[in-house]
Amino acid sequence: MHKSIQTKKPFVIISAEKYINTTEENKKNHLDLWSQLKGEGFSIKEVEGVYEGTIEKSILVVLNKRWLAVELATFINYAAIFNQESILFVDEERNASLIFPYNRENSEKLGKFIAVPKGIAIQMSNHTFDGKDHYICDLRGA
Repeated sequence: MHKSIQTKKPFVIISAEKYINTTEENKKNHLDLWSQLKGEGFSIKEVEGVYEGTIEKSILVVLNKRWLAVELATFINYAAIFNQESILFVDEERNASLIFPYNRENSEKLGKFIAVPKGIAIQMSNHTFDGKDHYICDLRGA
């Protein structure tokens, strides 16, 4: 399991890919965002995100609780730069929500971010795979 998920630190999952872009554009955008985050010293990990049924390379970024508001604003800006509809934010209690860069007031609560077997995850239109474990947002507790 990825250490950020084990240690219960808040994180975001962001993608620079877009289904309307070419493969080359998506590859370039992903590398641009990856390089930028690495250069800024963020703790990052590549994950596979599935958003509304579309698979996209995404980046999990561990956040510093102390600077949470500042870091969240940074990722909302990156989402806007890469023309993303939303970013996934998971707090230290594993409460997940989508944050929309063009409509920040209307974040969407998604329930708990939980590990599930692959068979369950792949039936969902939204899930995350970190190379080892599959995760979904469970609305039952929301």
